[in-house]
Amino acid sequence: MSDPAEVQRLTRITVPPSATGLECRTESGIDPLAYGRFNIPAADLPAVLDRMPKDGRVGPYTGYSNVTSHQMSEPWWQPGQLREPRVAEWSEPGFSINLMFGDSEQPGTLTVYFFNFSL
Repeated sequence: MSDPAEVQRLTRITVPPSATGLECRTESGIDPLAYGRFNIPAADLPAVLDRMPKDGRVGPYTGYSNVTSHQMSEPWWQPGQLREPRVAEWSEPGFSINLMFGDSEQPGTLTVYFFNFSL
């Protein structure tokens, strides 16, 4: 899936118009989920985090997140390759949002991974 509007609807995060390389997959099961990645200029990160609760915060990656705990089969799913990774995770009623982002190979660009699911 590569339609930003559909990805936003499924994941409950904002995909800025500047996003490139958007990849998203879904799975149905006990807890339906959507996971994927995209690249953005670092200056656009606040737009991605705009739905995070006011008391939410971005923190350093300390070795575990819902993003890295799932080994997906797509070749583009490589959150472990991020440089200086950071995480933001929050919940809404019945839904979990899990982001991991870090510097990409291009200066001034971040790669954002998401792994979001219904509770």
